[in-house]
Amino acid sequence: MKLFLLIFFFLNCVQSYGSSELIHARSLGSAKIHAASMNTLEAQHFNPANLSLNTKFEIGGTYFLSEDGTRFGASIYDGSMGRDDEDFKDISIAKSFKIQGGLGYHYFNSSQQDLSLHDVQLNISKSLTKWMSLGVSVKTQYGKWNQVSDQTWDAQVGALFLIHKTLILGVSADRLLTPRIINEPSKERARLYRLGLSYNFNPSFELKTEINIKEQRDGYKQPQLKLGFENQINPFFSLRLGYSYDLEVVHHKIYAGLSFTGPKLKVHLGSSLNMSQKQWLHGIDVNLGLW
Repeated sequence: MKLFLLIFFFLNCVQSYGSSELIHARSLGSAKIHAASMNTLEAQHFNPANLSLNTKFEIGGTYFLSEDGTRFGASIYDGSMGRDDEDFKDISIAKSFKIQGGLGYHYFNSSQQDLSLHDVQLNISKSLTKWMSLGVSVKTQYGKWNQVSDQTWDAQVGALFLIHKTLILGVSADRLLTPRIINEPSKERARLYRLGLSYNFNPSFELKTEINIKEQRDGYKQPQLKLGFENQINPFFSLRLGYSYDLEVVHHKIYAGLSFTGPKLKVHLGSSLNMSQKQWLHGIDVNLGLW
C-alpha cells in the first residue's frame, strides 16, 4: 500500500523544481533551518539524522513562485517502524532503534539555458543510543545541457544529539564528493557544513538557530547565520518567522510562514525576501500524514 501511494504521488505531483535545494515552504518560513529541526519531511535532505525525530509516514508536495519562475517538488519519509517503541512514550523526540528512511525528487527545466535536470536523494537514519542518531544521504543529479547528457553523484552524513528532551544539537557535512555543476562543468559545488540547535520551550514553541560554513579549495568562507522560530498558535494554526545573514556575500534575508495543521492534512505557506537584492520567494506545501 505504501509503495503504491509513493509511486502514485510522485507521478502526479512532481513536475519541476528550479533549485538544487529540496526545500519546502514550511522550512522556508523559519529561515530554512534544517540541521536540528522537527520539520522531518524536508529537514531529512539537509541532515538525514533528523529522520529519527519522528514516528510517522508522511508525503508532501511543494510549489514555489519566484521572480525567476515556478518550481515544484515532493518528499516522503517513513518513521512509522518505531511508533510502538517504549522510548516514544514519554519523550516526543526520542529515537527509534530501527532504520528509518526518506526520499526526495525534483525536476528543473530552463529553455533559456537549454537545461533539463533531475535530482534524486535517498536518506537513511538509525539511532545508536537514546541520545544519538546517525544518518547518510546518497544523491544523484542527471540531465542535459546544450543537448549533452551528464550525471553526477554526491553524499552527505549527519548526526543528531538529544542533549535534553527539549534541546537538540544537529551537525551535517554535505557535498562530500564536491560534484561539478552540470551546466557549469568548470565549477565544483563547495563542501557545506551545518551546525544547528533546536530548543522547545513547550510543545507548541520551537526556537532554532544554525551556522552554515562552505569549504572550497582556497579555504573556508565566511559563515551564514540563521535564527528562526515556530509557534503553534492554536490546534489548527502555527506561525513561523526567521532571519539569516550571509557574511560572505553580505546578504540579509527575512522569512515568514503560516500553517494549517489538521489531524492528517497540513497546508504550509512560506515567504522570503532578500533585503540586499530585493528578491522574493513564495511557496506552498500540501502534506498528508497517513500513519
